[in-house]
Amino acid sequence: MSANNTIEYLHLPLNVPIEMGAGSYWISSEHRVPFHGRDVLCIVRDTDCITSCCGMSEGFRSIGVLGYIAQWQNENRDERPVSMVEPITDHEEREELTRLLQQKHRIAQVEFL
Repeated sequence: MSANNTIEYLHLPLNVPIEMGAGSYWISSEHRVPFHGRDVLCIVRDTDCITSCCGMSEGFRSIGVLGYIAQWQNENRDERPVSMVEPITDHEEREELTRLLQQKHRIAQVEFL
């Protein structure tokens, strides 16, 4: 993948609630996962209970896959590190990585961001 396909990821502080319309979530951990000879940046997200017009659900945990790490924390912005990542677009790679992450972390929901 060329450098034109990289995106910036501003690392967020861990365990700080981020408000959304029906509740909040927080990033509980970041992981550099070895995959196909490169490292993939993943975040584990947790939520509290979520309220909507349909009722309330209990909190849940998910993994967000940001992509292959092209540059690791190469600069700082607003006192937070910035990394460059290449999104994973190949369907087979996504399926393989999803299975690996589900087994490793025992988390069913994996999203490619």
